[in-house]
Amino acid sequence: MYEQFDKLFDSLGKAAHLAYLKREHARIKADARPKCGNCNFWMKSRECPAEKNVNGQSRGPSCEGIACQKFEPSPLMARTFEKLLSDKEAEINAITI
Repeated sequence: MYEQFDKLFDSLGKAAHLAYLKREHARIKADARPKCGNCNFWMKSRECPAEKNVNGQSRGPSCEGIACQKFEPSPLMARTFEKLLSDKEAEINAITI
């Protein structure tokens, strides 16, 4: 009788952990989409086409803004998001298989 309860609680725990991993995967994927702040030019006032320095003040979109036409993904950010996504996918596959 107790073994059945243990199996039930174990399966509920696995299901809850799987749901958590899927939410984290979706969050990381949303964070990885092109946006100002993940660009290679961001925070380089002379290179970023969206950030304009007018009389010593920044004008234009900033972090979390919509990516401009000249968006170039930062290599470090791209590698970081790829690693995070692959880690979460591996955890999800380990639980579901």
